[in-house]
Amino acid sequence: MAQNKQKSGKIYPIDSAGAEFIRYNAQRQALHVRRVRQLHQRIIYGVMLIVVVVATITGIGNYSQMRAAEAQSMNLTQQVQKAQVDNKQLTTLKNNLSNEDFAEQYVRQRYMYTKDGEIVFNLPSNQ
Repeated sequence: MAQNKQKSGKIYPIDSAGAEFIRYNAQRQALHVRRVRQLHQRIIYGVMLIVVVVATITGIGNYSQMRAAEAQSMNLTQQVQKAQVDNKQLTTLKNNLSNEDFAEQYVRQRYMYTKDGEIVFNLPSNQ
């Protein structure tokens, strides 16, 4: 019968003090395992919290940068549209200046040139 107990691999106490010691050791070991698991859980939750906070801060920063880039893009689009309109007007003016009558009228109105003996009167506009 002693051989069967050895083959099973279990420890059997010799007396009640030995049984108390085995129970006490098992309780301490279970408590230690529980504390280690709690520590690991706290570490995992802490790391997850840090990752979430960093991702949130990064996301907010990227969102504000995206909004600023969109605003800048809208501004540049408006500037491009205005430049295209100005370019079209200047191209039309350039083509019209090849006509001598138009060029003479344009220079006289724009730069207030006069012909010899001509008197110019500036009248107030209705605006």
